[in-house]
Amino acid sequence: MNALSFSGILLGATCSILLLILAIYGKTRLHRAWLLVNLAIAVWGIGSYYIGKAADLSSAARVWQCVLAGVILIPVIAYHSWCIFCNVESARKKLITFAYAQALFFLSLDINGRFVTRMRITYDSVYYIQSAGLLHVVFFSLWMSFVILGYYELAQYYRKSSGLRKYQALYLLIGGLIGFSGAVIDFLPMFFRVNIFPAGNYIISTYSLITTYGILRHRFLDFHVIVKKSLIYSLSMSLITGLFLLLVFIMTKYLTELIAIPSFAITVICTLLIAFLFTPLKNGVQSFVDKTFYKTTYDYYTTVKKISHDLASSIGLRPTYKLIVDTIVDTLKLRKAYLLSVMDDLFQPTYARFHSQETSHVVSVGDLPVNEESREHSTKYRDEKQPPTDSLLVTIAKKGEILIREELSHLKEQDAAIAIAAELRPFAGEVVVPIFVEDKLTYLMILGEKLSADAFTVEDINLLSTISSQASIALRNAKLYDELEARVKERTAQLTLANTLLQEQIAEKKKVEEALKSSNEEIKSFAFIVSHDMRAPLVNIKGFSSEMKVRLKKFTSLTDKLLSLVSEKEQEELKTIVDKEIPKALVFIESSVNRMDAQIGAILKLSRVGRKQLHPEQINTENLFQSILRTLTHQIEAGKVSVTIGTLPEVVVDRSSMEQIIGNLLDNA
Repeated sequence: MNALSFSGILLGATCSILLLILAIYGKTRLHRAWLLVNLAIAVWGIGSYYIGKAADLSSAARVWQCVLAGVILIPVIAYHSWCIFCNVESARKKLITFAYAQALFFLSLDINGRFVTRMRITYDSVYYIQSAGLLHVVFFSLWMSFVILGYYELAQYYRKSSGLRKYQALYLLIGGLIGFSGAVIDFLPMFFRVNIFPAGNYIISTYSLITTYGILRHRFLDFHVIVKKSLIYSLSMSLITGLFLLLVFIMTKYLTELIAIPSFAITVICTLLIAFLFTPLKNGVQSFVDKTFYKTTYDYYTTVKKISHDLASSIGLRPTYKLIVDTIVDTLKLRKAYLLSVMDDLFQPTYARFHSQETSHVVSVGDLPVNEESREHSTKYRDEKQPPTDSLLVTIAKKGEILIREELSHLKEQDAAIAIAAELRPFAGEVVVPIFVEDKLTYLMILGEKLSADAFTVEDINLLSTISSQASIALRNAKLYDELEARVKERTAQLTLANTLLQEQIAEKKKVEEALKSSNEEIKSFAFIVSHDMRAPLVNIKGFSSEMKVRLKKFTSLTDKLLSLVSEKEQEELKTIVDKEIPKALVFIESSVNRMDAQIGAILKLSRVGRKQLHPEQINTENLFQSILRTLTHQIEAGKVSVTIGTLPEVVVDRSSMEQIIGNLLDNA
């Protein structure tokens, strides 16, 4: 088996496997179109095997006639596939039609045997097609034209796209560059009389693998990571190898002569030194590569360690929100990021941050910054009190997986994918990261695209998953802290209010006390005035009544001498006046004076109520009533009132207070 046959088997087997994968997993028109590309390449690969096995010119011509059908269609179907991928199929409809038309023209020539007219033996035993003039030059020119047009569409699309589509375009560009360079190698023996090793088929196999992977794969390996690791280990191994050789050279040249150490021992010593220096050298190289070539990348383990420490020391929900979002935005270099709280299958924004050119700033909960294309959706969202109900985004996020917008096409329910994309549009969201607190979906992080417009890599998704797990614990602790702080503030407010009310009550009490004090002073002043102005006449009345008693006794002794001068009737009348009526009137006057004096005393006592001390004693209630009634004899007789005193118990009271109470009651009655 010659080299061409072996390369044909490899290429045919590779494309056959890719055909099977695309047939099973392909879902879109792009997948079906790329299946046809791989089919055409497989025809060339399998045909290469039989070309290498052809024993004579006629059998080789028949094989070439079949193989060229695939070769003619490869750039046409590839160009059509690239137009589908770049969303320019409608705009390039005429050009695509022309591509298929010229392919049909050359296919008709091939079927009629007018395309394969000349051959020569290459690679010592292979019959290879030879150019027959202008026809093959035109064919190759058109063939390469559609390849170049396809590269142009991919390059333009790569420049304008972002995220996953940008990475897919990059894979197609790199794969196409590799594959069609191999195809050019396979064309060289056709136009030039040179025997070049058939390496083109090996390169085309690589092309088929890369491009098929780029079309099917929805989460890519990061080229930067691959190149970075390759560069680190290449430089590390170069330094280590150079250092090893230098040490062996120096030690062999000098130590052997001085100490007579054998070369084997020197090799062992150098190997141990290199093994000891390997890790520091590799770390130094990695640091040099990061600082020189990858200033915008991040170290996964360093980032995880830092945010773990920061989250552990964060206190309160608001600072924790800021820490989580800011760390993700700064690490992944995102345009924007939102943290939404989830409650009853609805989400509300709690924290947002987005970049504006070279600066970044935080936006309050009430504002929802979005791109210009989705401003209409943003306005509608802000005007609503709540986001749309029955959120499919929340429903999908409850499964616990990180959701990438560009992977929505892989969902089985395409209606759900469209609805989720509509919910993400106001946020210009590319990735949704769920955060579970106590096994319940509590927050959603919606991340915008990267500033570089690159896709989110596997390492990015792993970092987001780790941060989500750590944020779950931190947010739970922050919530407990805020609840405790809220309760403390509530209790403090209650105590402050109670203290305020108490101070107001104390102030009111002082006002009342001041008013009572002022009133008592007025009563005291009034009592003194009354006692002075009213007692003076009473003293005079009481003094004159006492004087009248004395005079009445003298008058009685005089009337006894004068009774003989009047008639008997007049004597009786005079005796009644002198012995009964006048003494009785004096008793009434004296009782009234005493009663008036008691009332004045009551007024004085009233002025001293606040500072009077009571002196309880056991008294006879009946005797107390009798003494009070004697002061009211005149009023009782004048009113013809009958007062009956029943059996009353003895009581322990303050005598003066009791006299005042009973006297007032009887007087009022």
